[in-house]
Amino acid sequence: MRRLAVSLLALAVLMLASTASPARAEKRVALVIGNSEYAHVPRLANPKNDAGDVRGKLGGLGYQLFGGADLDRAAMISAVTAFGRAAENADVAVVFYAGHGLQVNGQNYLVPVDASVQSEAELDISLVPMSIVMQQLSRGSRVNIAILDACRDNPFSQGLSRSMGTRAIGALGRGLSPMRSISGTYIAYATAPDSVAQDGEGRNSPFTTALLKFIDQAGLSLSDLMIEVRNEVIRTTNGKQVPWDTSSLTGRFYFKFEGTLTVEPAPPAAIAPAPAAPPAAAVAPETRTPAAGLDVQASRWAAAAGSNSAWEWQRFLDDFPQGPYTADAANNLGNLYATGNGVPRDDVRAASLYRRGAELGHPDAMTNYGIMLAGARGVPRDDAQAAALFRRAGNANGMQLLALLVDAGRGTARDPNEAADLFLECFRQKQLACRHILIDQRGKQVSLETRRLLQQKLAEKRIYQGPIDGAFSTAMIRALENFGR
Repeated sequence: MRRLAVSLLALAVLMLASTASPARAEKRVALVIGNSEYAHVPRLANPKNDAGDVRGKLGGLGYQLFGGADLDRAAMISAVTAFGRAAENADVAVVFYAGHGLQVNGQNYLVPVDASVQSEAELDISLVPMSIVMQQLSRGSRVNIAILDACRDNPFSQGLSRSMGTRAIGALGRGLSPMRSISGTYIAYATAPDSVAQDGEGRNSPFTTALLKFIDQAGLSLSDLMIEVRNEVIRTTNGKQVPWDTSSLTGRFYFKFEGTLTVEPAPPAAIAPAPAAPPAAAVAPETRTPAAGLDVQASRWAAAAGSNSAWEWQRFLDDFPQGPYTADAANNLGNLYATGNGVPRDDVRAASLYRRGAELGHPDAMTNYGIMLAGARGVPRDDAQAAALFRRAGNANGMQLLALLVDAGRGTARDPNEAADLFLECFRQKQLACRHILIDQRGKQVSLETRRLLQQKLAEKRIYQGPIDGAFSTAMIRALENFGR
C-alpha cells in the first residue's frame, strides 16, 4: 500500500500545469545579439530591432537573457562567456544572432561592430568564430538551439580576396556554411547554406518577422515552428529565401507548450455555467456552419488559439464537431477547465472534453484523460483505463506516467523490466517529470527492483560502471545524464 501511495504522490506532484509557464519547471537561458551600427562595413537596418524583439519574446517566456545590441568584439566575447557559464547549469540554452556573418574555408564567423579584416590571419582576432559560440552553447544544457539571421554577403570579401589570391576562389563562400550539430542541438539559418538572406523593408528581416509570429504560439514544436517560418518567408520573399535547419534533437521542444495537468486529490467540482460570450462583433453566417471548408476551420482555430478563451474554444467545437482541429480544440478547452484558467475550475467538464479529444485520437488528450482517471478527478478512478490510455498515447508524458503505474502494478501487471525501459525512454526524450523522478529525487519514487534494472541496463550500454544495488549514487546520476545527452 505504501508503494501505491508513493506512486499517487508522484502522479500528483510531477505533472505540471499546461498553461503555466514552462520556465518555472526548468532553467532556460538565451544569448541574443543584434549588430547594426558597424564602423567599417555597411550598416544594417534590421538586426538591432530583430534582437530587441526576440529578447522581448524570450524574456516573456521566462528566459534569463544575455547579450545586447551593437556589441564590439570585447563585449561579444564577454557576453558569450557569461552565457556559457549560465548554460552549464541550464536545461535549455538558446543563441539568437542577427547581423553580418560570413564563412571562410567552411568556418563561420559573427561580425562585431568594430571589426576590420584585411587578411585571413586577422579573422580569429577581429571576428567571433561561431565554433566558440557553439562550444559555450553546449556546455551543459540538455537542449541547445542556435538561430542565425546572419546569412548576408561577406563584407570583407575584397580585402580577403586580395590577401588570399587564388585560394579565395574556393574559400570565400556566400552566406554561412552548414555546421554539424552535436547531439541535443538544433541550428536554424535564415536561408539555405551558401545563400544570402534579405534584410527586408520593415522593422524586422523577413526571417525574424516570421520567427516572432510563431515563436510563442502554444503547442507548436520547434520543428513545426520552423516549417511555419519557412513557409512564411518563402511567401513573403516570393521564393527568393528559404530558411534552413539541421537538428540532432532526440525529442520535441516547445518554446511555449501545453503539457499535462497537476493531479491533486480534490472532490469533483460542480458543473460551472458555460462561459458568457464576450461583446464581439457578429460572426458571418458562412463561418458558423460545420460544413465550412478547411481554410475557414484553420482560420477559426488560429483565432481561438490566439485568444485562448473558453468561449472561443467552445464556439469552435459547436461549429466544427468533426474536423482536423476538433480534438485539439477539445483538449485545449479541457486544459482551461482543469486549471481554472479564465473559467471556474470544473473537473467534470474537463474530463469530458479530454475524453472527447482522446476518442478522436489526440495523444495529449489521451494522456490528460488518463491523469483524470488515475487521480479520480471529475470521473471515478480507473487505473486500468488510465494505463491503457498512457500506453496508447505513446508520448513522453504518457510513458512517464505509465512507468509509474507499471512499476507499482496499478491498473496493469507489475513489470519492473518494462518500467525501467519506459523510464529510460522518457528520460531520453528529456521529459521533465521523468528527470525529476530519476535525478532530482534520485529514484526514491521508484521500486528497488526497477532501480536495479535501470543500473543494469545502463551498465549493458557501458555507461554505468558502479554496483547494481539500486542506490542512485553520483556515478549513477552521471550515467543517466550521459544517457540523456
